[in-house]
Amino acid sequence: NHLQQCIIYIFLYLTKHHICNAPIFTNIGMTCWCDYINENIVYKKGEIALTIQNIKNLGVFLEIEEYPSIENLSNKDKFEVLSNLVNSLGLNLNDDYSAKKPYLLLNRGE
Repeated sequence: NHLQQCIIYIFLYLTKHHICNAPIFTNIGMTCWCDYINENIVYKKGEIALTIQNIKNLGVFLEIEEYPSIENLSNKDKFEVLSNLVNSLGLNLNDDYSAKKPYLLLNRGE
C-alpha cells in the first residue's frame, strides 16, 4: 500500500544519509533533538520479541513490547506479565523500566 511505500522510501533515504538534521525532516521544520547510535539484536519465540539494544556511549538495554495475547489486559497486568517475563531471564537488571534513552544520553554528565 501507499503508506508502506512511503515508509520504505524514508528508510532507504535514511540508510544513505546521516539521520540527524536530514533534509527530509528539516524541510518540514523539524530539528534533531537527540542523535544516538544503537545496535539491536532481536530474539523471538512465538509472539514474544526481546530486543537487546547496545547504545553507543550509554550502555546496554533490554526492550520488550506488548504482544497480542496481552493487549487486552489492564496496564498494571501488562506490566506484571512483562516484568515477570524479564525477571525469569535471570539477568542482573535494575528496576527502572522506563524508556528514556534520549534523556539519559543527553543528561549522562550530570
